[in-house]
Amino acid sequence: MLRMRYCGAVAALLFVLVGCVNAGASEQPLLLHTEVDGAEDSDIFVPQGFKVEKVLSVTEQQGSWISLTQDNKGRFITADQSGLLYRVTLQGKTPLVEPISVSVNGTDGKPAGKPIGAAQGLLWAFDSLYVLVNGDAGLGSGLYRLRSAAGNDTLDTAELLAAIPGSGEHGPHNVTLGPDGFLYVCGGNDSGLPKWQSSHVPKNWGGDQLLALEAQSQDWHSKNGAVPGGWVCRTDKDGKNWEIYCAGFRNHYRLAFNPDGELFTSDGNDEWQIGMPWYRAPRICHVVSGGDFGWRSTVYKWPPYFPDGSSAVVDLPNGGPSGIVFGTGAKFPAKYQRALFALDWGYGKIYAVHLQNSGASYTGSVELFMRGRPLAFTDAIVGQDGALYFLIGGRSIQSALFRVTYVGTEDTAPVAAAVDEAAKTARALRQSLEALHGAAAPTAVETAWAHLDDTDASIRFAARVALEHQDPKTWSERVFGKNEAQTTLTASVALARCGDKAFKPRLMTLLNALDWKSLSEAQRVELLRAYQLVFIRMGKLERTDEAKLAQSLNAHYPSGVDLVDRELNRLLVFLQADDVVDKTLPLLRSTKTQEEQLQLGYALSGLLKSMNFTQREKYVAWLTAANGYVGGREVQDIVKELKQATIAASASIERAKWEKVFQEQAPTVPPVRRLVKQWTVAELTPVVTANLKGRDYEKGRHVYIESSCIRCHYFNGEGSEIGPDLTSVSARFNIKAILESIIEPNKVISDQYSARTLKMKDGRKLYGRVMSETNGKYEFAPDPMEPGKSIGVDKNDVESIKKSIVSVMPEGLLTCYTQDEILDLMAFLISGGDKDDKVFKKDAAVPHK
Repeated sequence: MLRMRYCGAVAALLFVLVGCVNAGASEQPLLLHTEVDGAEDSDIFVPQGFKVEKVLSVTEQQGSWISLTQDNKGRFITADQSGLLYRVTLQGKTPLVEPISVSVNGTDGKPAGKPIGAAQGLLWAFDSLYVLVNGDAGLGSGLYRLRSAAGNDTLDTAELLAAIPGSGEHGPHNVTLGPDGFLYVCGGNDSGLPKWQSSHVPKNWGGDQLLALEAQSQDWHSKNGAVPGGWVCRTDKDGKNWEIYCAGFRNHYRLAFNPDGELFTSDGNDEWQIGMPWYRAPRICHVVSGGDFGWRSTVYKWPPYFPDGSSAVVDLPNGGPSGIVFGTGAKFPAKYQRALFALDWGYGKIYAVHLQNSGASYTGSVELFMRGRPLAFTDAIVGQDGALYFLIGGRSIQSALFRVTYVGTEDTAPVAAAVDEAAKTARALRQSLEALHGAAAPTAVETAWAHLDDTDASIRFAARVALEHQDPKTWSERVFGKNEAQTTLTASVALARCGDKAFKPRLMTLLNALDWKSLSEAQRVELLRAYQLVFIRMGKLERTDEAKLAQSLNAHYPSGVDLVDRELNRLLVFLQADDVVDKTLPLLRSTKTQEEQLQLGYALSGLLKSMNFTQREKYVAWLTAANGYVGGREVQDIVKELKQATIAASASIERAKWEKVFQEQAPTVPPVRRLVKQWTVAELTPVVTANLKGRDYEKGRHVYIESSCIRCHYFNGEGSEIGPDLTSVSARFNIKAILESIIEPNKVISDQYSARTLKMKDGRKLYGRVMSETNGKYEFAPDPMEPGKSIGVDKNDVESIKKSIVSVMPEGLLTCYTQDEILDLMAFLISGGDKDDKVFKKDAAVPHK
């Protein structure tokens, strides 16, 4: 009997969280190709004069390395993402690689525990190795210290300095030594805080978005992330006293100090939200005391212009940020010694970020310094020899250690930090205000008050945070005194955030008295934010007062300035202004960008029930046009949610009409295919490697769509949200790794997309995906392929949760395709959707091992 098999199964290929299409990135300069000494892979590009060498290939037994430091003898210490630590001594052509196996309780008479490993952060300091463990395989996440009991060259004792809740790819990440002698530790937005004693961030943090609407997809990424999000803490060398230094990041992996002693990080984006108004690009952030960088879940992210938030120095092109390091100490030309090198794991790139002084903070420009395929950059350091060393690896990718040196003609003599006396003075002022963060001080109010109107926003921010750390009873009356407009605005934001609700009437009177016409655009936004904070923190007004404010603000709407109109719209919808619907509906089609239209349309959905038929009809017309919006996978999610909200808010007589308008075309059923062969990785790898030229783009795309890959993944702007974006897959994975992910899907499963097994207290076991966690319940999708069809599971009924070792992607995806079809599919994936890629040219082989 002829065996047949349905091969339209959902494909999950590579469960790796990466960025979507590089939307809006500026054109990068052309780089020069370099041969890589000691490496088969030669598809690497760097600027003229730089040389790249592979100094070590990591064996499969040694794992996939993700973190890097250098000890006091110049040896490298690195870590397998899920395994041991290793010490690497570079000696001739054959580096010495030694495992470091130290157990937490193996030296005090107790049975040996699990060896320290699964480390995402490493730091050699104070004759010790600090290890930030991020793992759930029997060793708790936290900051550990490894030392030598005998004071010799062998690390043989380990102690846990501080437990840090959380694990996984958004968990505890890294540790860095500051010039002040403190250890600076960072954790992503899924990482809980260590037990802390004080906070530079005012402890009154909250979501602080005015419109809490119901239209949110259950499928949205990081829907229920807890405030304050990703954080930076600092502690002493013994880990005894912990301070929250700043917060509000999404998933920053590393920290780095510049020669001025200022701290920076590279924060990740939420690529699911590209094309949406609350999307934030990967970015370089100046990490300041008391900062809140505004990460909140989904639609509640703060825009960068909120005065109570901290903004980025510069945005990076879309990708997956990983390690960062300053070029200080590198034997490179001067501009690269001063540059911040930012690694992009997602797209296989390294950027040189050139910072410029801007008052007490910085601005920056971005230069593409290196790109390669495949190069999944994880971490980098400047070695004691003046070379830049970087790792590739992560998620069981083939790992290697590379060295970058400069062999060109430019001068590489060490350069001092650029001297800018004005910037130095401004930073000193900011730092003096930051010294008041975290505790009450007798002179703090007077000192801070003098700088609430500073023209430098970073100094105003530091002053306001200092004020918020003081008892409001000591300064609240000053808010209502005779002040300049900027002082009134800054102080009002502070009082709204931490003052007693009894101040609400006086605070509203104060804000209402400000002259709109005399305020700058930035001050108008700040005024609107101050109103919002009053309502969020102190409660709503009486209806008559709301109507008066709505009438006053409505006179300025629309203003023609996008940021001002966004915040005016937010307030007017909240206040249910009489004609905000009629004023906003035309803007849904006339504003310049998709992002602005979605922002206005999302806010306006809060008034759907009060709209008349004509207004809802116009809203429906906009939603129909929004079917053409493109971007991250959540763009059409929100359009779908707004359609559902429109139907729910409409009178029963209208619902059938809107349902018909919104009716989606039924998906086509993929064909049934015959079994061709049980392909293996070992069999296909050399075939694909030798034949990646002259392939057919359209046939490759056809296989990708027919096999239902597109149902789970985004690729080159098309697809769905169940799995990760695959556009840049070839920047991180070689041919063997890509084939392994298709043919052996259970080998490596990202915790961002893995299923879970819930063991219930009544003995049942539930298999599926935990989509979110709120109000004592898990939002649980029993079918991982249908995340929208979820059920509520009471947390009290769950005995344990275990990550599944079985991928939601089925095996045997390629068994129904011929060798030629597989070659076209692989070429399509490796090209990133580029029809002009060399894999489609008949006369060009592709060095992609």
